[in-house]
Amino acid sequence: MVGRETAGRGAGFSGDGCEDGVGTGKCDGLGQVSKKHATKVKRASGRGLTSKQQKELGALAALRDDQIDTSDIKELPPSAWKDAVRGRFYRPVKQAVSMRLDSDVIAWLRKRGKGYQTRANSILRQSMLADISRN
Repeated sequence: MVGRETAGRGAGFSGDGCEDGVGTGKCDGLGQVSKKHATKVKRASGRGLTSKQQKELGALAALRDDQIDTSDIKELPPSAWKDAVRGRFYRPVKQAVSMRLDSDVIAWLRKRGKGYQTRANSILRQSMLADISRN
């Protein structure tokens, strides 16, 4: 029988704090990996799931978690989780907005080159998370 993990979502993690998902350690300081160091992942071409595989996945999805036999899967020791990061592959939905910002703020964001909107988003996200944790 096939595993419960959804196709296309890995269970792995890396502890370098970058958003590349492969543990390269090539961050720009805001948790983003530069395009130069990003790894592209290609989807396997070819046919989709067979009808037998679709039936197996359907049957597995219908089961409660406690009904799934995982006895053949070894449990990881606590040391395997020491560098784990919760939500590592979470990608929030982006929304285009129009904002009026001071010109010196835009100049400061742009002086590091491409990706100024991503940098602004990271700065705002860090501020938002700090505010949430205080409340």
